[in-house]
Amino acid sequence: MRKKTLYAGAILLALSLSACGQKAEASGENGAGAEAEAPADVEADEAEDLSLEEIKAAGSWDGNVYTNEAASMVLSLPDTWMASSEEDIAAFVESLGGEGTDYLAMAQDFDTGSVLQIAIEDLSVTSPIFTSSMDEDSYLEALRQQLDLQMEEGMEMTSVDEENGDLMLGSENYRYFNAVASASGVDVNQIYAVKKVGDKNMIAIIYITADDASADELSALFS
Repeated sequence: MRKKTLYAGAILLALSLSACGQKAEASGENGAGAEAEAPADVEADEAEDLSLEEIKAAGSWDGNVYTNEAASMVLSLPDTWMASSEEDIAAFVESLGGEGTDYLAMAQDFDTGSVLQIAIEDLSVTSPIFTSSMDEDSYLEALRQQLDLQMEEGMEMTSVDEENGDLMLGSENYRYFNAVASASGVDVNQIYAVKKVGDKNMIAIIYITADDASADELSALFS
C-alpha cells in the first residue's frame, strides 16, 4: 500500500510539472520554434546552448551511480534503490503527453517505497514567453499553485512551505520547498528542488517518501 501511494504521488508531480509550462499556452502565448543544435563536444559550462535531448544524452549509469556532466550531477543510489530503465522512463513520459519535459532518471527505494525523479524541462517549449525571465523561485511558485489542483481522489495537500530555501546537491545549489500530502491515512512527504541550466532548461529533482522528508537525506544521494 505504501509503495502504491508513493507512486501515485510521483505521477501527480509529473502532471504538475507539465502544467507549469502550459499556463502560457493556455493564455494564447504560443511557443517559439525548435532550438538550433549545439556541437556534440560542447563543455558543461555552455549548457545554455544544449537542447533537452543533448542534456539527457550526456547522462549515463555505472552500476548505481548516475553521472551527467551537462547537468553538473552525480547521483549515487544505495543498494536498496533501483533505477528505472530507459524503456520505463520513455513509456512514462509518453503517457504524460505534451512536449518539452523529459526525465533524466527515476528510481525507487524498495525498503521504504521512497521515489526519486529527476525531470528536465525545456522552457522554450513549455513557457516560451517566460523562458529567460523564469528563475527557480518563480518556477517553484508555479508548481506550488498546481499542487492542490492536481490532487487525486483520496489525497489531500496538508502543508506546503510558503518560502523557498537553498539546498546543496553535490556542488550545485538548488532552490527547494517541502510539501506534505495525506493519502489513505499516510503522510506523503515531498521535496521539490530546482535549478536552471543555462537560459532555457530547468532541472527539477523530486523526492517523495512516507518517512519524514529530510533535505539532508536527499542531499546525501548527490556528490
